[in-house]
Amino acid sequence: MTVYIVGAAVIFFPRLILTRHFWTDAQRSEFFASEVQKSQKAAQQILGDLKTIENVALPALKELDNTKTADLARLHGLIPLPLPGLKRRLETRAEALRRLDHVLNFSSLTNRQIVFHCYIRRIDFSGMSNAQMIDALTEWSQRTRRLSDSSYLVAPLLFKSGRNL
Repeated sequence: MTVYIVGAAVIFFPRLILTRHFWTDAQRSEFFASEVQKSQKAAQQILGDLKTIENVALPALKELDNTKTADLARLHGLIPLPLPGLKRRLETRAEALRRLDHVLNFSSLTNRQIVFHCYIRRIDFSGMSNAQMIDALTEWSQRTRRLSDSSYLVAPLLFKSGRNL
């Protein structure tokens, strides 16, 4: 019975079943871009009155209510159930991304690495060239440097590289 289920899943849900190891860079980039756009659409209600990155001021992650915590989890591809440890996972994610922002030289990365770093930060990179993605990551690391963890995690919804905020 399992063979039939997996066979049907491969036919109807190939992106979820087939390993990314065999994907071309174009397929990987397309999938990452669609996932970023999907997660941003799903988490739009967390914005409220926020309009720009500069005036994002959310309470600390530990003080967020369950709805906003679930929205942040949804934005960052985590399971948005109010399980113990969800806020801690979000804090750890923000800390790890901040360290990467501080350590990495984005101009020395390959195209595959640049796409991946846009994806893990949930920066919408659809339609961007390699140079534009490098500029977006550099701008991202500069503009989010002084944000709190919760504001840092919401920032992808407001970040539009190269456009007026």
